[in-house]
Order: sequence, then structure tokens, then C-alpha cells
Amino acid sequence: MLGLIDKKGNEQFERINDFKKYVLDIAKKQINEESDLFFDYKLIKQGRSFKWVEIFVNIKIAQQLEINFDVSIDNQKYISKLIAYGLSQIQAELVAGKEKEKDFDILITELNEKIRQRKLKIENSVGYLIGIYQKKGILPVKD
Repeated sequence: MLGLIDKKGNEQFERINDFKKYVLDIAKKQINEESDLFFDYKLIKQGRSFKWVEIFVNIKIAQQLEINFDVSIDNQKYISKLIAYGLSQIQAELVAGKEKEKDFDILITELNEKIRQRKLKIENSVGYLIGIYQKKGILPVKD
């Protein structure tokens, strides 16, 4: 069923520990880390040998986002975008309150272009953004 028999008709994994190590555990790790699914399995014996693999698959429940009805949805999306770029919640709220999203998009586009043309080398992109907003007076400078 899993295609684990070679061209000569021999099983690729004669020992169950090899099957677990090279097939089941790798699949479990990859699925659990890289998808919105949760995967687990259980080996079931009949007599002294394993005969079946019981597979469990569930959907991971995503954390529900909190909606603030006092702030416009566009502003909340902009704040989420700023957080995705690495700013803290407080920093994102300060920037969103004083600078338009269009201006932020232009800034990011210009920075990316300078980096692509090798006119600018940035080690810490979040720190660089924070520095820009500190120079503009939007974010406070820490002493």
C-alpha cells in the first residue's frame, strides 16, 4: 500500500524500527512542523509482530485574532503588517498612528531596491526600521 517493496519483491524495511525511523517519524515531523495538520501514529500488534499502523490526523486550531472595534479594520491590518516586519505591538501602534500605510510601503520598496542594487547593506532590518522611525520622531529613542 505504501510502495515499500522493491522491484525484486523484497520489503525495503525488514525491521519495524527502520520503518518508524525512516518513514513514520520523518513524515510526522515534517507534517507537524510544516502544515496546519497534526499527525501521529500508533503501531498495533497481532500476536508478537506489528500488523497495522493506526494514523491520526487533526487540523491545528489557529489562534483567533482579537478585533478592536474602537480602531478601524484598515488600521488594524496596517498594525499587523508592521508587526509582521518585526515591530512590537506598541511600536506598530505608534507608527500606524503617525504615518500612512502608503508611506510605509514606499519606504520598504525603496529599502528593498537599495539592498538589491547593493547600495545598502543591513544586518538587522528591524533595528534599521526602528532607527528610521526614531529619526523621524515617531518612535522614542531609548537612552
